Amino acid sequence: MATADRSAGALDRRDEAPNVELAEELVAREDKAGIAEVVALVRSGTSRQRNDGMKVLYEIGARRPDSVGGYCPVFLEALASSNNKQVWGAMAALDSVAEQRADTLVAELPRIMAAADKGSVIAKDRCTSISVKLARAGYAQRPCRSRSSGSRMRRPTSFPHMPRKRQAF
Repeated sequence: MATADRSAGALDRRDEAPNVELAEELVAREDKAGIAEVVALVRSGTSRQRNDGMKVLYEIGARRPDSVGGYCPVFLEALASSNNKQVWGAMAALDSVAEQRADTLVAELPRIMAAADKGSVIAKDRCTSISVKLARAGYAQRPCRSRSSGSRMRRPTSFPHMPRKRQAF
C-alpha cells in the first residue's frame, strides 16, 4: 500500500493514530522513499493530504530529526500557508530539527518569527522553543546575517507578538 493511502484521511479516520503509526514505521524502516512521498504530499496534495503529511513529518522529526532535517525548505514554505494547521505543523517540524539545522534556521529567523506572530499559540510556543535551541547552539552570542543580502540584521530583543515594556525616565 502506498504511503499516501495509509494516512488518516485516506483511511477516512478522524483521529491521528494512522499518521503516528505511519511515522513510526517510516522511522523504523529508515524509508527515505516513503518520507519523500510524504513530502510530495505536503507540497502538492489536497488540504487533508497536506495536513496528514505534515503530521507524519513532524512525528518523524520528533523520533529521528536527521530523517527530515533536509526538508527545511518544505517546512519554511508551509509557514506562508493560510492553513493554520500547516503553519503550526511546520513550526513543530522546524523545532524538531532546530539543533541540527541551526545555521539554516537562524538565517530564516525573521520569517519564522513573522509566521509565529500571525499564527496560533502552538506556533508561538514552537517559535519560542526554536529560539531557545538556536541560543543554546551559540547564536545568542553571534550576529545574525540575512541570508539573501548578507547584511547584518538587528537581533530581535523580544518576539514581535510580545509588547515591549516601556522604560520609566
